[in-house]
Amino acid sequence: MASGALFLAIGTAVAAGDLAIAQFAMRARQQRLDAAPMGDERPGPSLAGIRMFRLSAVGIFLIFAALAFGLIPSADIQPIQFH
Repeated sequence: MASGALFLAIGTAVAAGDLAIAQFAMRARQQRLDAAPMGDERPGPSLAGIRMFRLSAVGIFLIFAALAFGLIPSADIQPIQFH
């Protein structure tokens, strides 16, 4: 039986990594746009793709938090209780 705190920690780590990747991609995109002359755009990460990474980070965290606190019932997870 796994602890709910473990799932909360995993969800937090995965979401933080996902947000870091999105931030890195946004900086790389901005540097490409700043360095390229007008009309000469090299392919890079799209703005929609970066936004999807950010939204998926929130979704991943919410799923793992729901598992950790017992909102999504699972027989293998001991939920976190505050009482």
